[in-house]
Amino acid sequence: TRLVGSEMCIRDSSHCVVYTGTHDNDTLLHWAETLNREPLRFARAYLDVESRQDVPAAVVRAAWSSIAELAIAQMQDFLKAGGEGRMNLPSTLGGNWCYRTKAEQYTEKLAAADPPAEPYLRSKVRSEIQMDHKEFEQALCKKLGTTPDKATPQALHSAIGDTVMETIAPDWRASRQAHLSGRRACYFSMEFLVGRAVQNNLLCLDLYDTVEEALRPYGVSLSAMDEIPDAALGNGGLGRLAACFLDSASTLNLPLDGYGIRYRYGLFEQHFEDGFQKETADDWTRWGDPWSVRCEADAVEIRYAGQTVRAVPYDMPIIGCKTRHISTLRLWQAEPVHTFDFQMFNQQHYLEASAESIAAEDISRVLYPNDDTREGKLLRLKQEYFFSAASLADILRKYRASHDNYDDLAQAVSIQLNDTHPVISIPELIRLLMQDGVAFDKALPIAKQVFHYTNHTIMAEALEKWDCGLVEELLPEVYGVILQIHEALMAELYAKPDWTAEQIAAMGIVRDGCVHMAHMAIYASAHPLSLIHISEPTRRVAISYAVFCL
Repeated sequence: TRLVGSEMCIRDSSHCVVYTGTHDNDTLLHWAETLNREPLRFARAYLDVESRQDVPAAVVRAAWSSIAELAIAQMQDFLKAGGEGRMNLPSTLGGNWCYRTKAEQYTEKLAAADPPAEPYLRSKVRSEIQMDHKEFEQALCKKLGTTPDKATPQALHSAIGDTVMETIAPDWRASRQAHLSGRRACYFSMEFLVGRAVQNNLLCLDLYDTVEEALRPYGVSLSAMDEIPDAALGNGGLGRLAACFLDSASTLNLPLDGYGIRYRYGLFEQHFEDGFQKETADDWTRWGDPWSVRCEADAVEIRYAGQTVRAVPYDMPIIGCKTRHISTLRLWQAEPVHTFDFQMFNQQHYLEASAESIAAEDISRVLYPNDDTREGKLLRLKQEYFFSAASLADILRKYRASHDNYDDLAQAVSIQLNDTHPVISIPELIRLLMQDGVAFDKALPIAKQVFHYTNHTIMAEALEKWDCGLVEELLPEVYGVILQIHEALMAELYAKPDWTAEQIAAMGIVRDGCVHMAHMAIYASAHPLSLIHISEPTRRVAISYAVFCL
């Protein structure tokens, strides 16, 4: 009953209460100890835990992490009390309403315990920032150094952004800490079409009318922000879906953070000449970007064969609607290790003096660069590996800050791969684990637990295939791991008694001179598949994988 109630709450509506028990219920610990085989199997599967002993704490986590407006856990359950902690024995005559714990029995446990609801922001339900229009007006004028009517829309946008960012800083910091205190999800995507930050953030914070009222005496309106370009971080449905996931999760107080690329020019701006579309660079940061924070201390180096670049993260807050929960979209910008060769410049080789900067910055310069040529394909593969490797380095650094080994990695983080672009993350994670002393036979099952993969369509042209020679040339260590994953898959397939050689060959990760990224994603991750817009050959392979994974 407890688990079914939790499941209903999580999936259906936030307008409800979820609780771990009342005075009439046994404690979770004693209840779990008495479960017979079938209920225990269901509890372990539903809560994603390994043992009977893990069930009580997992039930509490399921309640607190649900979308219910109110979640209640008995103090006895939080303190892991056994049957002696039960308050009431129903259907007994006399003496059933009494405390069955001794005085000060749990004093030490209570003193050492963290606030139970804090990691899930349950103690911070209400959200809007308490700031009236006069306070906002004063803060705005201080930032501008003048009055709003004398400021350009660009300066006004920066001042509003800076004011809001300072105001949300404590909640953002608390949310980041909360995400790291339990299991969190990370969404890897080449695109995040986040839309207009100023309007969206003010609406979520319930500050839109407050700011309008602060601007009204100066004859200024937030409609002036229409001149500010959107963040050019996505193109269409794929990027908008990713942004919507982050928005929704933040609003529901779910620990989900995004990882992607901070494109310098995004896709393109378009205009029309003589009835034909013309594309130009979308210089979306030319007026500044008040909604991002550069985190220099978290920069990492990404190594390709023959090139090393710096990945510098910029954090963007994803503000939940009417909640104090704020998720983080971490976007990586490619920069050179050495920005300028002074000696080369002094020898009057001016282009060569900046060659390293140009080559590095090209990686995050444009979304979906033309890949008609070999050079274009190399750049596209560099982009995918760049943000995948940087994001994994960041995740593992945070994980290792509180763990001595990788045994619990899948219990600490879940990584969702949006389409095949970030699938190179799978062999990269295995490579990193092996580099840290984990054997391949142990690293592969960890990766299978950590990664989850979905594709918005599985039309053949949407499922990336990389030339083996290209991958080996650019990422030789990663390619070696890909071959090991392929061999592991083949070994499992050949162990199937009724599978034909033709079926097995069709499911290979490395075949026909290419690395089939979708095949690797399906084999080495959890994988709900979309069967929308699918060709018959692709359908047959997808069904074969589904049967194989049962």
